[in-house]
Amino acid sequence: MTQPQAQPFISQQSAPPARGRLAAFTLVVLALSCYLTVLPVFAPRLQQHFSITNRQLGTLLSCQVLGGLLGFALVLLLTARLGVRKATGLTALAGGVSFLVAGLARSLLEFQAGLLLVGMFAGAFFVSAMALLVELFPEWKRRMVAITLAASSAPAILFPPIAQWALSRLVDTGRVSVEMVVRGPMLGVGAVMMVGALLVWFSGWREEHSHPVPATRIRWRDMLNFRTLIVLLLAALHGGADIGMYSWMPRYMTRQFTVLPVAPGMVLAAYSVGYLVARLLQATLPEKRGQRAFLTLAGPIGGFTILAGIWHADALGLAVLYPLAGMIWGLEFPALIAEVETGGAAEFSGVVAGSQLASYLGAVGQLNLIGWLADRTDSFQIALTAPALALIAFGLIAAVSRLGKA
Repeated sequence: MTQPQAQPFISQQSAPPARGRLAAFTLVVLALSCYLTVLPVFAPRLQQHFSITNRQLGTLLSCQVLGGLLGFALVLLLTARLGVRKATGLTALAGGVSFLVAGLARSLLEFQAGLLLVGMFAGAFFVSAMALLVELFPEWKRRMVAITLAASSAPAILFPPIAQWALSRLVDTGRVSVEMVVRGPMLGVGAVMMVGALLVWFSGWREEHSHPVPATRIRWRDMLNFRTLIVLLLAALHGGADIGMYSWMPRYMTRQFTVLPVAPGMVLAAYSVGYLVARLLQATLPEKRGQRAFLTLAGPIGGFTILAGIWHADALGLAVLYPLAGMIWGLEFPALIAEVETGGAAEFSGVVAGSQLASYLGAVGQLNLIGWLADRTDSFQIALTAPALALIAFGLIAAVSRLGKA
């Protein structure tokens, strides 16, 4: 592309506190929007509560992802018409409202609809938040992508163990119902998110920056090239494998092992710790350091590691190998997004939204495929082999397409 690089929303000469405040508020709200990382912990109880099959459970887990598909399409329009900052504030506020809707749901159908709304607005906010951070700090694109992904994975360290504690200490003792434990916290998250959205909106940027960048028309023809198509394909493979494995792991553990020395919620938290540490370390590297290795090796190494855990490890071994594998394959997505080459924030957010759209399409496919395979073969080992193979395919395709080469 030959068009000039768009100016950042807040220029490099702007006061650092203005950029820092806006980035901090955005990251805090982003972390809250990822509360539904607890859903896999509740999945076995929800399956019992609603008396549904594995395939139907896969559909329930897919609702948030399906909403994300709509959200990624929505954010393209909002970013093009309103600009990145306004789109970020609006989707954050809508995300808080959607959590309230999900928390007030009563029936299975209402709950599924609530998850759909949460997924839609949280997904839109994720993309616009990433684009905003990249626009605030354009000289650190991969670093901002890694920090955004780290902020979105950090809640999975805290929330799943709390959910596991609530199930064992509150639900199993008969103090509260599963519905209350699942839906009650959504009301609190929604309320806090709405306050956070206002802080993002009124973060002092108007006083610090008097010439905001106007909304930009996205040049679709320039975006759709071979590199972009490869990025979208790999995003589908990575997202499908990552979300599918994470969502079904607690169900697999409770089905496969009689005794669990490490509770599923703690395993998910350990996985998220590894994910977070890997991406934070990646964010400290120089922009292009290790790019090729991240794209071609992380997926296959992580894929073979989790295959060993699924087929050969006991419960304790899986509790170690799954977080280790996630730590490895978590390195590939920030490197993938850093391959995006566009002329401005609108185009960048468009490709990011497209990659998230592809990622969620892959997730919908994997979530339902895993459930279908589990019902059909009565083996979660066979079912979870599918996402592991997708990770291996990621590295092979990245190598053949020569991604990561200067």
